[in-house]
Amino acid sequence: MDKLKMQTKNLANENYEKLAALFPNAVTESTDENGNVVRAIDKDILMQEINCKVVEGREERYQFTWPDKKQAILTANAPINKTLRPCREESVNFDTTENLYIEGDNLEVLKLLQETYLGKIKMIYIDPPYNTGNDFVYEDDFAQDASDYIANSGQTDEEGNRLVANTESNGRFHTDWLNMMYPRLKLARDLLSDDGVIFISIDDNEIENLSKICNEIYGESNFIGRMTLLSNPRGSQNSKNLSYVHESILVYAKSSGELNIGGIKKSEESLSEFSEKDEDGKLYRLLGLRKRGGAWRKEDRPNMFYPIYVNPQNGKCSLNKDTEYCIEVIPQRPTGELSRWTWGKEKFSEEKDRLIGKPINRSGDEGAWDIFRKDYKDNPDGVEKTTKLKTMWIEKETNYQNAKNEIKALFGNSELFDFPKPTYIVSRLLTIIADKDSIILDFFSGSATTAHAVMQLNAEDGGNRKFIMVQLPEITDEKSEAHKAGYKNICEIGKERIRRAGNQLLVKDTRGGYGHCA
Repeated sequence: MDKLKMQTKNLANENYEKLAALFPNAVTESTDENGNVVRAIDKDILMQEINCKVVEGREERYQFTWPDKKQAILTANAPINKTLRPCREESVNFDTTENLYIEGDNLEVLKLLQETYLGKIKMIYIDPPYNTGNDFVYEDDFAQDASDYIANSGQTDEEGNRLVANTESNGRFHTDWLNMMYPRLKLARDLLSDDGVIFISIDDNEIENLSKICNEIYGESNFIGRMTLLSNPRGSQNSKNLSYVHESILVYAKSSGELNIGGIKKSEESLSEFSEKDEDGKLYRLLGLRKRGGAWRKEDRPNMFYPIYVNPQNGKCSLNKDTEYCIEVIPQRPTGELSRWTWGKEKFSEEKDRLIGKPINRSGDEGAWDIFRKDYKDNPDGVEKTTKLKTMWIEKETNYQNAKNEIKALFGNSELFDFPKPTYIVSRLLTIIADKDSIILDFFSGSATTAHAVMQLNAEDGGNRKFIMVQLPEITDEKSEAHKAGYKNICEIGKERIRRAGNQLLVKDTRGGYGHCA
């Protein structure tokens, strides 16, 4: 016989779920009479959905808000009475290093860094909690003491870690995450130099909300782009309907007008395209002068439609027709439609030595010619040209399994840290942004991938980049491989990684002094 259920259904829950299914745009989070954040239905939206005319209600305006947003702004601006305590006994080259590893709440640390590093950070990279429903978020209530936090979070370490589980059923799923991120991103902006940039790794759970708060804090005009990484080619099975193979990186500048993004080295495959040599032995490839892609029509840029005359003996080009330059070439698609060149006449005159005319195979036109430009492998100073970083990363190095392999190479165990990032990702970002003596900040440093990447790149190119890592000493689960290996909290893993990576790379003075936020 089945056991009787001794509890009736929660009709309020059922009604809420029915309304949410019918009107998902009315689902929100609000505050009750006691000031607690709770799930809610926006009655103004609901009334509008069931009416045939515009319903009078709150004044409409373009904005993005959530419960306690004003409190999040206040939290960012509020002063604190804290300081950093140096830990010489744990440090390497404490008196000479310019690197920092700081244990503590990153909100407090970001405030303490304002005095020394205001406007001095060239690049910030962070990999914050993704808000999957299983993550923890920081609870920024400085009025509570450590014992209160322990009671809230269920963690009982002596540090009183300020972490609470953020499940989808707690009624403040987005609110808690936004209230955690907003003040930290606001403080981070002040630390950036005028030509500085922040990169934020994120998945699809909060990417839209993250974009909105970054647009507000950094300004929509300073949005640089979104990069998509093939992070898990096999696909994650955690999602109910889709197998996710990607994550994203949002990019915002302190001031887009001041930002100078460099390029990355060309791949071996693309370098193989530079197979031609000029009379000086310099390698080049041929690219069509005719415009491909958008705005290719003659009418789009009439001043870039003009005839070019080719000397059939050597392929040299001229704007003037004579007995030597007797082959006339106009920009024309294979279909016969008139197109345009990518250069105007002025640029043609300045760089005509880079142009060459060649006969081509064109259906129905055996005597067809086209114009090509020489694209050299190296710049005039002999330095190899770079290429723009693409918004889609599909290289095998972006596979997050590589990060596990890096952990294993250092510790002999790939399971010490959940979801580390490959150093390849951070190194690539450092290459296009940071000068060789820049300061790099990561205030969700986790396993210290950013520190490792900075040291590694310095070893490769002789740079003197400095890092600042910030991490809360979140305790490790007793059943975890990290705890079994003797690491009581995440910071112990990060610090040990920096020591081991520094020794492995044989880089002098690259390992940071350690400090506790006290």
